[in-house]
Amino acid sequence: MPVELLGNLGQEDLRDALSQAHLLVLPSIQDGFGMVAPQAMACGTACLISDAAGACEIIEDGRTGWVFPSGDVEALTRRLAAASENLPMLVKMGESARQSVLEMGGWQDYGQKAVQILNSIEPAQAA
Repeated sequence: MPVELLGNLGQEDLRDALSQAHLLVLPSIQDGFGMVAPQAMACGTACLISDAAGACEIIEDGRTGWVFPSGDVEALTRRLAAASENLPMLVKMGESARQSVLEMGGWQDYGQKAVQILNSIEPAQAA
């Protein structure tokens, strides 16, 4: 399976690239969340993400992608080798990833939940 480095992409080009990809690899050693992971999942692309990326929380290991220990080059290499040998598995994982994102409800649902949480917070009393 060929690897292609695309550099910086605008949102439209990113969507097109992710829609054509079989696997997003995010081997972060430190990452707050990594929005590219749910973007990839929404495009039907499986994800291989280190446990140092906050987005690892939305990956169902073995179903929508894989999570590997940050800095573990051997674990990353094993997952990449397994992925390159089983394209049908990646396609199925990509379909599961897209379904998972659809079940999350998208940005509008996220925003509504955030507003509900903020509205439920009691104001602090002045001392």
